[in-house]
Amino acid sequence: MNNIKISVLVSIYNHDVKYVRKCLESLENQTFKDLEIILLDNGAIQEAKDLIEEFLPKDSRFKVIHIKENKGYGHALNLGLKEAKGDYIGIVESDDFTSPDMYQKLYNQIRKFDADVCIGGFYVHYSDNNDDPNNPHTRDIFKNSDDNKLFSILDYPYLYTCHQSIWAKLYKTEMLKSFGFSESGCYIDAQFITELYSRTNKIIALKDYIYYYRADNTNASNSNAKRDKSLMRILDDWTECKNILKKHNLYKQLRTELFYHATKPGYRFYKNIEPKYKHEFFKKWQAFTRELKHDKSFSFEYFNNEQEKFIKNVINGNYKATLKINDTPTNTFVENIFSIKNSLSKRHKIITMLGLKIKIKRKEKKHQKEILDEITKLYYLQKSNIQASQIHKKTFSNYKNIYAGKKIVMVACGPSAKYYTQKDCNSIHIGVNRAFFNDKVKLNFLFVQDNLEQDMKFANSYEKSFCTKFYGILPEYRYSQVKKEIIKISNQDICTANAKSYIIEDSVRNNWAQQLEVEPIGDWCGCVFSALQFALYTNPSTIYLIGCDCTDNGHFYKEKETNFKIKNIKNLSYQKKSWIEFFNFTNKYYPDTEIISVNPVGLKGMFRDVYTQSYVDEHPELLNEDIEILKDEELVSK
Repeated sequence: MNNIKISVLVSIYNHDVKYVRKCLESLENQTFKDLEIILLDNGAIQEAKDLIEEFLPKDSRFKVIHIKENKGYGHALNLGLKEAKGDYIGIVESDDFTSPDMYQKLYNQIRKFDADVCIGGFYVHYSDNNDDPNNPHTRDIFKNSDDNKLFSILDYPYLYTCHQSIWAKLYKTEMLKSFGFSESGCYIDAQFITELYSRTNKIIALKDYIYYYRADNTNASNSNAKRDKSLMRILDDWTECKNILKKHNLYKQLRTELFYHATKPGYRFYKNIEPKYKHEFFKKWQAFTRELKHDKSFSFEYFNNEQEKFIKNVINGNYKATLKINDTPTNTFVENIFSIKNSLSKRHKIITMLGLKIKIKRKEKKHQKEILDEITKLYYLQKSNIQASQIHKKTFSNYKNIYAGKKIVMVACGPSAKYYTQKDCNSIHIGVNRAFFNDKVKLNFLFVQDNLEQDMKFANSYEKSFCTKFYGILPEYRYSQVKKEIIKISNQDICTANAKSYIIEDSVRNNWAQQLEVEPIGDWCGCVFSALQFALYTNPSTIYLIGCDCTDNGHFYKEKETNFKIKNIKNLSYQKKSWIEFFNFTNKYYPDTEIISVNPVGLKGMFRDVYTQSYVDEHPELLNEDIEILKDEELVSK
């Protein structure tokens, strides 16, 4: 090949062969033809080696470099970079895949602006999508950027916190060969991207989604699965990133972003590392953050509540506090005076109350078992209340009665939401889960608690400047109705930007919370009920329900969607029951707040019903009924 424009590097190690095949097929089907695909056999399993040999003869663009000894991902990429003949470099993870026109679009954009790097959008892909490109989870990091203008990292510092991956990009080869890839540490991406962003002011965005990042490959070999001492190398990575920024005189401007992005994986690694290494890891981390101890100006704007609490404890040397936040088992004050545990033989339960330990046989009379069960429930409730009071005071206390006399529009994801268009008004708009997909609505608040790992991550990209986000998490301890005991759960380490956490109360009592600053929020089978409890807490005069449909007909953003469809009629009936409970709750405690259901699918007659003109136009059968049409001015706050 004499006319190679792009060299694509693909390192193959131990990923599932079916994923590798998907990856190679996506590269084979690229519409851009002037490229070479360099397969880096970095100690691949035999099935992957056989797959490589299958692709080599049928497409001359494929070539292979067999690496005798696996010295890491960075080493493999450097070998590929050395052999690359293209004017530009692309990198694809062997368990991910690309759109057919990915490199055509990247090439056109980077050539048009003579950029050093072009950064594209990507999908967070899950296997249960059945590889359906019409059902992705998007990551829109460039929603507010200008894809017709070159920029530097100082123009767009948020980029440094959310897209440090080396894929979904195209690089100018000449620049890349000037510094290459790090061959040490846990994350080669961090040092590489820091050096890249520090060296150029010629970055261009591509808003198209062109890459599929596979998020659920359980066979992938990565740092997240490790527990040994090697995890501590991440602080070496970020120390080097700090040095790179200082070398290029960018440390002061990007310090907040650097420490935030170091905390995200570091917090998770600290949690995963074996207990015997935790204190050493803590001390190393404390040294890394030492300069922040007396720095009152440092901003925690990107950190969620848990991350901020954790890093502050590291800075102040509170080792035991970091263990508690990081879910490392320790005996808290509450546990010392009130706890329920199995004995070593598991033939007894040991109940500690006010420091006194009471041993109860597991197989006792029925009434004794019932008493134990009730005590266990009460213990769970007490612990969830304590956790909620610790978190919610910071999350909600400033919002009590803040919208007294104003109007709130609750925007859910039911199919009828597509008939609502926000007008130029002063009403407060609160969205739930994927309501931000509605480009006709500008949300002031966003509540997310369903599909945690999926939705929360890409919800972070939604308009940080004006939308405050609340992310619901389960309490640290949960009562299992099946096991009749308390189980400890680990909340996911969620990348948050301008987000606040709240505790969901599920499974035991499902109360409607009135004092949000101290109570868990009852999860009545849907995020919309959590958001409604918040809305009532602000004391509005009126709440309009948009897309709050009790139906199994999917969501407004994709009528044919099946992933989140309510297929079980029992679930649908439970939804209706929850709405009835909400109706009774508002009538009793918030009689002065009017609830208005707009286009009431499945909720007709429960609240005051109004319809939008666009909905009536598509449902002419309503013209035979005496209905009220929503007027735009009705949503304007006085």
